[in-house]
Amino acid sequence: RLSRMMAAAGFTLEPGASRRWGVAAYMFELSDAAAASQDRGRLPSEARVAFLPKIVQSLEDARALVFHGRWKDPDWDTIRDPIAALFLGAAEVLRPESWTHGPDDDYRFAQNDDTTKLVVFMQSPTRRGRTNAFLDAVGGLLAPYCAPRADP
Repeated sequence: RLSRMMAAAGFTLEPGASRRWGVAAYMFELSDAAAASQDRGRLPSEARVAFLPKIVQSLEDARALVFHGRWKDPDWDTIRDPIAALFLGAAEVLRPESWTHGPDDDYRFAQNDDTTKLVVFMQSPTRRGRTNAFLDAVGGLLAPYCAPRADP
């Protein structure tokens, strides 16, 4: 399913596509519990919550940050929202009206002021019905952020 989202973002699935995704866009797990050993997600430990901003600060060239799963859950938003604001360089946590909602309210996203960075909160791509349209929409949203940068 991630491959379909990448294809919708304009990648051909060949060597190099995954490297470009890893330079421009990142999706990482908030929880420190193994995904295979949990159902419906498990909130991260306090140590993990303290560590997550350090991960984001290390993504100097990143242009898109994607969070998946439990995307409307306020308990998770208390963790994701400050990380999203940090990534976008916002002075404060984004207000609800700062987010744009996708078709069918399947995801929401925000950009920084100069639209060089994007944060997406989306449903888990493995736990929904109309998956292809959803993944294609998110992939299309990511496309401009994942395009190779022109050399200066």
